[in-house]
Amino acid sequence: MYTKKEITEKYEVTRTTLHNWKTTKPNLYNLLLNSDGSNNQVRELNIVLEKYSKTIRCNFLLEEIEYILNFDIEKNFNEIEKLDTLFIESTSCDIKQNSEFILNIYQKIKSLNIVERYIFITRIKSVKKQKNKSSETQSVIKHYFKEFLIEI
Repeated sequence: MYTKKEITEKYEVTRTTLHNWKTTKPNLYNLLLNSDGSNNQVRELNIVLEKYSKTIRCNFLLEEIEYILNFDIEKNFNEIEKLDTLFIESTSCDIKQNSEFILNIYQKIKSLNIVERYIFITRIKSVKKQKNKSSETQSVIKHYFKEFLIEI
């Protein structure tokens, strides 16, 4: 986080202007305060995650991913380490009729490490965003989950 003095020097604005932006343009003011290079770190982490995603072993079927997308397990992001539990709790209504299918997915989710779970959840979010824009759900899933899907 930058100090006000650092902002005035770096962006060549006066302290008065900066003070005015605090009330008139609070979003811009906050952006300047927090523009200390963390965007570069986020970009670097995303690059590392993308490279890591190439090492994920494929073991999900397309219909399993489609099934998972019916639930909102990605909404509890702060409980990422409990993704398998969230899934089984979400599917508790279907488990009697579909137990083998659901338990198979549960085991696959359970075998994901924390980084793979993070990537998995971000892919769920991406597919759900694209799902609203595209009628080709299967092609969107194949694109975003290519590392997780078994090629048949």
